Amino acid sequence: MIATNPKSTWSYVLIQDRALPKEQQTVFHLKHLTLSEEHQTFDGLDRIGAIGLGRRDLGSSYLRSLRAGLTGWSNMQDGKGGFVEPGKNAFGQLSDESLQRLTLDQRIELARAIENSLGTEEAELEPSGQPSNPPSGT
Repeated sequence: MIATNPKSTWSYVLIQDRALPKEQQTVFHLKHLTLSEEHQTFDGLDRIGAIGLGRRDLGSSYLRSLRAGLTGWSNMQDGKGGFVEPGKNAFGQLSDESLQRLTLDQRIELARAIENSLGTEEAELEPSGQPSNPPSGT
């Protein structure tokens, strides 16, 4: 087994961008969740499941994952062709304004990638959308 470096980051390209030429793809910079961040993200889901409400608090879970694991992006353009830089809040996380530049589907995809540690450092994606070098020990 190869241990995961919890401080490592990796690049992630949204599924919708993968067919674009590389120079047009927005690359998101993700990091692994710390144990504390992981517990904060999943504790609410466990409580809801344990009392049998039959619903999952996915919105809050995804937002916690995004705040903790999405560190920035590169090559994002606005409608006029200018580049959009990610803004940070007082806690050093991406600001709400920055997160609102993404659609709900995009935010969910990124949160799932963070939660599942789907990437590796600078992962190269195969046409299937899976990393060519899947992470070990996550």
